[in-house]
Amino acid sequence: MITINQANNVLNSVSLATEEAIEKLIEDELNYMGFAQCVIIILDSEHNPVFRYHRGFTQHQLDTYVKYMNHDIYMNSYFKEGKFGKLQYLQELIPSKNINNEIFCDILVPALKIEHSMAGLHTLTYQHMFFFSSYTARKPTVKQQMQLYEFWQFMIHWANSWVTHKELDQQWQKLSSYRQKAKLNQSLTPSERAVLSLLIQGLDGSEIARHRNVSKETVRSQIKQLLKKTGSKHQNQLLSRFFYGQLDIL
Repeated sequence: MITINQANNVLNSVSLATEEAIEKLIEDELNYMGFAQCVIIILDSEHNPVFRYHRGFTQHQLDTYVKYMNHDIYMNSYFKEGKFGKLQYLQELIPSKNINNEIFCDILVPALKIEHSMAGLHTLTYQHMFFFSSYTARKPTVKQQMQLYEFWQFMIHWANSWVTHKELDQQWQKLSSYRQKAKLNQSLTPSERAVLSLLIQGLDGSEIARHRNVSKETVRSQIKQLLKKTGSKHQNQLLSRFFYGQLDIL
């Protein structure tokens, strides 16, 4: 089972979002509980997968499931029976002898070779979703189900932390970008701003010199300073970064 040290290492680590750490923990726990196959997915607010983990399945099997997932009788029953937010032994919802969906029986079951499964879908922070499904050749014992439930609870907390970490990182990147732009904005002289404005309007060095009534050498020097302060390698990159919104300095 998950030790306190393991949990603390994962939840409190700076590398919380590192996939290697959590995947190792998932693998160890599933081996301990006796679940050979598993699929874990975190979906964003638009239902796009942003984290995926699977073991015991080939890519062909996963592709087959995605193609025919609307015919998954067990998950359809999971939603129909109002089990959303719960970890459920799916074969309890509907006996296999009562299933007569041809695609499910003739394609999904032979392709995935699934006998018994426990699965659940749970909401996460920032409108994300957490999907968890594990599989065994035999019906999981009461002890296995209890262990898997505790693991399911742990994974929901981890997934919330993972999503929060990612969102925090994105917000920090935005804040850092804003600060960098503000710092750059303050570093430009009025003359350099004027030259940049004319460059953006399409004027070349000679035209800018005539427009500002200064020498070409002065304009070249100001452009050189613009490149240095913005971290641009050349004039075209400077203009490209400005038009793509990477330099909000005017």
